[in-house]
Amino acid sequence: MQCLRCGNTEKRYFYKDAKGWYCRKCIMFGRIGVGELPERKNVCRKPIHTAYQLKYPLTPAQKRCASEIVMYLNHHQDVLVYAACGAGKTELVMEAIKQSLVKGSRVGFAISRRQVVLEIRERMQDAFKNLNVIAVCEGYTEVTEGDLIICTMHQLYRYHAVFDLLIMDEVDAFPYRGNAVLKQIAIHACIGSRLYLTATPDEEMLSDVRAVSKTARLSFDRTRCESSLAFHTAVSAYPIFKASEKGSRTDPGLCTDDSSGRADEQMAAYCVSLYFLYFKNEG
Repeated sequence: MQCLRCGNTEKRYFYKDAKGWYCRKCIMFGRIGVGELPERKNVCRKPIHTAYQLKYPLTPAQKRCASEIVMYLNHHQDVLVYAACGAGKTELVMEAIKQSLVKGSRVGFAISRRQVVLEIRERMQDAFKNLNVIAVCEGYTEVTEGDLIICTMHQLYRYHAVFDLLIMDEVDAFPYRGNAVLKQIAIHACIGSRLYLTATPDEEMLSDVRAVSKTARLSFDRTRCESSLAFHTAVSAYPIFKASEKGSRTDPGLCTDDSSGRADEQMAAYCVSLYFLYFKNEG
């Protein structure tokens, strides 16, 4: 006996009532009988021609990274972007969003926390001014359809087999991390490629990457601020953030070399390495 929504096979989570057997492990998302699949929506897929505007230009390294994300997604590969908080991961995926929408693909952006859902929706709406960007989370569930959907991980249950591209941010965070039910719901929500964003991948995630190839090697030398990923082809990027006098961070891409040596100090303090770890598609 197995639940086709959450993948549960433990007998203690199954219960039989007048309608038959159903799974109680994912009952919070509604009753679903054993052998039943979640209801599949009739989804309209049409090309949406759009463009985005950033408040600051991307660095050459960031542009290269954004292009490589698109390239691997076009080859139907899942991608993990591993970068520190504030490295600009959201901006790096905008080109992938744009190109997916132009092809008529449905795009979702899932995040663990409700507050971040609302923040990302605002940022995406500012960037993609002609799109209908909606947030789906607690307190925002009346409208669930739009050109670009930003939602919490829990709300993905509404989108069974909907997304051609599913971007998943904070996959290292509660409640998604270690939650088998949410993981299965996320898998079922996407019929195409997944783009994972994280600042602190756990060992399970890195093991999944290494399992793709026995030659995969990941190293990071913090003292020299260098990184390398030998994974058939090495891909490394070094976006730099400029520090203000108060020690806060400003827009990326504004740090330049100078004769005082401050650039080297900034390199040591703010260098962020992005690793692009490529997964084989599941199934």
